[in-house]
Amino acid sequence: MSRRLPRWFPLAAVLLGLAIGLPAVGVLSMLPLWFPFGKDKGDVCDIERLSMLSSPDDAWVMVVDEYACSGQSFATSGVTDVVQLFRKGEKPTRSNDVFALNESGHPEYRPQVRWISPQKLEIIAPVRSLIGLRKRSYENIEIALKFDPDDPIERARFLKEVGLPPD
Repeated sequence: MSRRLPRWFPLAAVLLGLAIGLPAVGVLSMLPLWFPFGKDKGDVCDIERLSMLSSPDDAWVMVVDEYACSGQSFATSGVTDVVQLFRKGEKPTRSNDVFALNESGHPEYRPQVRWISPQKLEIIAPVRSLIGLRKRSYENIEIALKFDPDDPIERARFLKEVGLPPD
């Protein structure tokens, strides 16, 4: 004797799948931020220079590099954009990193960076972006962060969705 499932069963299964799946996808998409990219043996990172700008007084250089890394485990896979600041004529190192966000391979999620003055750099990030590193200043340079669109309520809602504390 076969037993019939209730008519609402397929809908309940889909809703349960979404309830479990969406938070899992959010957490898994943040793993590249929790694990340093390109640090494990066997990791391979392709680095592409996205932009380079000198400060208005020509003393500093700002670069945005995209790290597309993959490794032996899925936790080190991802696409991260990193903003670095260094003095003109110097070679940048990881200590020059001032900002990083996971853009997950979507160019529209990249940070937009511009010099406001010789001592102020502005970074504009998508309101629904995962930020892994944020320095408010570097040496004598102030680093201002804005979101696009400028919607603090949406930013707070997004961070709550993915289980992160407010900015």
